Amino acid sequence: MNRLSSATLIILVVLLAMLGPARAEDGELPKPVPTGEPPVAPAEPALAVIQGNRVNVRVGPRVDMRPVTRLDEGAVVLIVERVPGWFGVRIPAGFPAAASARYVQFVGDDAVRINARRLNLRVHPPEGDRPMPGAFRDHPNFGAVLPLIERVGEWVWVLAPETTRAYVSAKFVKELGSAADHAELLKAAQARRKTKVESLAAQRRERAAQESGQRLREAIGTAQQALYRLRIEEGMERLPVVRVINALEAALEQAGRAPKSVRKIAFVLRQDLEGELEIRMARKDAEVARIRGLKPPPERTPAPKSATVVVRGGIKWEAAPTWRNGGAYVLWSGGEPTHVLRLTTGLPHPVPDLAAHAGKGVRTIEGSQPGERVFGLPVIEIRSIKE
Repeated sequence: MNRLSSATLIILVVLLAMLGPARAEDGELPKPVPTGEPPVAPAEPALAVIQGNRVNVRVGPRVDMRPVTRLDEGAVVLIVERVPGWFGVRIPAGFPAAASARYVQFVGDDAVRINARRLNLRVHPPEGDRPMPGAFRDHPNFGAVLPLIERVGEWVWVLAPETTRAYVSAKFVKELGSAADHAELLKAAQARRKTKVESLAAQRRERAAQESGQRLREAIGTAQQALYRLRIEEGMERLPVVRVINALEAALEQAGRAPKSVRKIAFVLRQDLEGELEIRMARKDAEVARIRGLKPPPERTPAPKSATVVVRGGIKWEAAPTWRNGGAYVLWSGGEPTHVLRLTTGLPHPVPDLAAHAGKGVRTIEGSQPGERVFGLPVIEIRSIKE
């Protein structure tokens, strides 16, 4: 009998251990906050508005708990828990939270799917050797798709789901009644969340375009600098030019989100590089003909110099960090780049200020063409600019 009781006791202990509290996927569940009295959940969510500006919303119902966001006058919240002096609320308009990137799957560029059960959403990613930041009491559902704000190393910022609870001091909250009786207010708050999601996606696309454009601009400047040196050498070998072309093409392939204007300049420069290949091929043919005593092929006629040229278009600074002065002023006409503008040395004062004319509409440019090309475009040395 005693043996049977001992065996039964061991089995019970094992079962109790197996039924113990589940752990969150990132290793820690938020601990309950002692308040002296147990929290009371309302029968149904009550709708309320915030009174005051920049009111702290915290991860737990204590002033020493980390703030998760701030709300301004009139912000709509849903009361889902009552703690003495505090309300546990859900914020229909949403707020940012952090999650480990190990437990999410990226869905395109704008969202992540939760790939873990009871995953902790946290106030922010870990900072150095500091303790793990506080986690929200509610967990997103397995498979939930959350709007992505940004990735920070091994963590992602997401817009927390509407079911995520946070806490705000009761003195800053005005209850209006049941959510069903104020459906329009709730609907408007949820619409603000949708607008926020769309804005986040637009900002992310803009950042991606800027970063992609910056990389392509650097490649353009590097290619132009290499082409400038190659032209000074006046060599016959084509391999150095091919290498520059390949590097520019690789940059173009990786710059799918770069602004269209930057891509156009890259394409024009590529054509200029191909022209350099033809020149070098002609030089090689001429050298072979000379060695063999044959009649050399006709040389390619260089771009003629022009004493005076008048053109019209909009002026825009095109950055190319690895080229001289970090870029050049380009004249655009009909959505196409046509000329690179450069001030003529020795101009009488006042000297035209290209920066003052950039982005200010169509201008008439008078100047001369020295026969040079930059970014694959003919250079105009400016004498005057007129509106």
